[in-house]
Amino acid sequence: GETPSLTLTGGPRYRFVNNGGSAHPLGFQNSSDEYLLNQDGSGSLEDNSGINYEEDSDGVTFTYTQQLADAVADYRCTVHPSMEGTVETGQ
Repeated sequence: GETPSLTLTGGPRYRFVNNGGSAHPLGFQNSSDEYLLNQDGSGSLEDNSGINYEEDSDGVTFTYTQQLADAVADYRCTVHPSMEGTVETGQ
């Protein structure tokens, strides 16, 4: 389907249910295309206790901290890089 831009507010905990499952794992990247959070592997911020990243077969859950907000640029399917959208931080 579509890959709209996401606007996330700093501070809350988010849950993304991934209906594409293992065929379309979800990843969040920085502007250098390095994974910060990655449902299909490892990301550099997954062990951050403030972000408290969790994943399961249904999706991912994390707290949108200032550190994550400062680093994230987009989200994408880790298998199909053309399936991507931008991540913006709202008020």
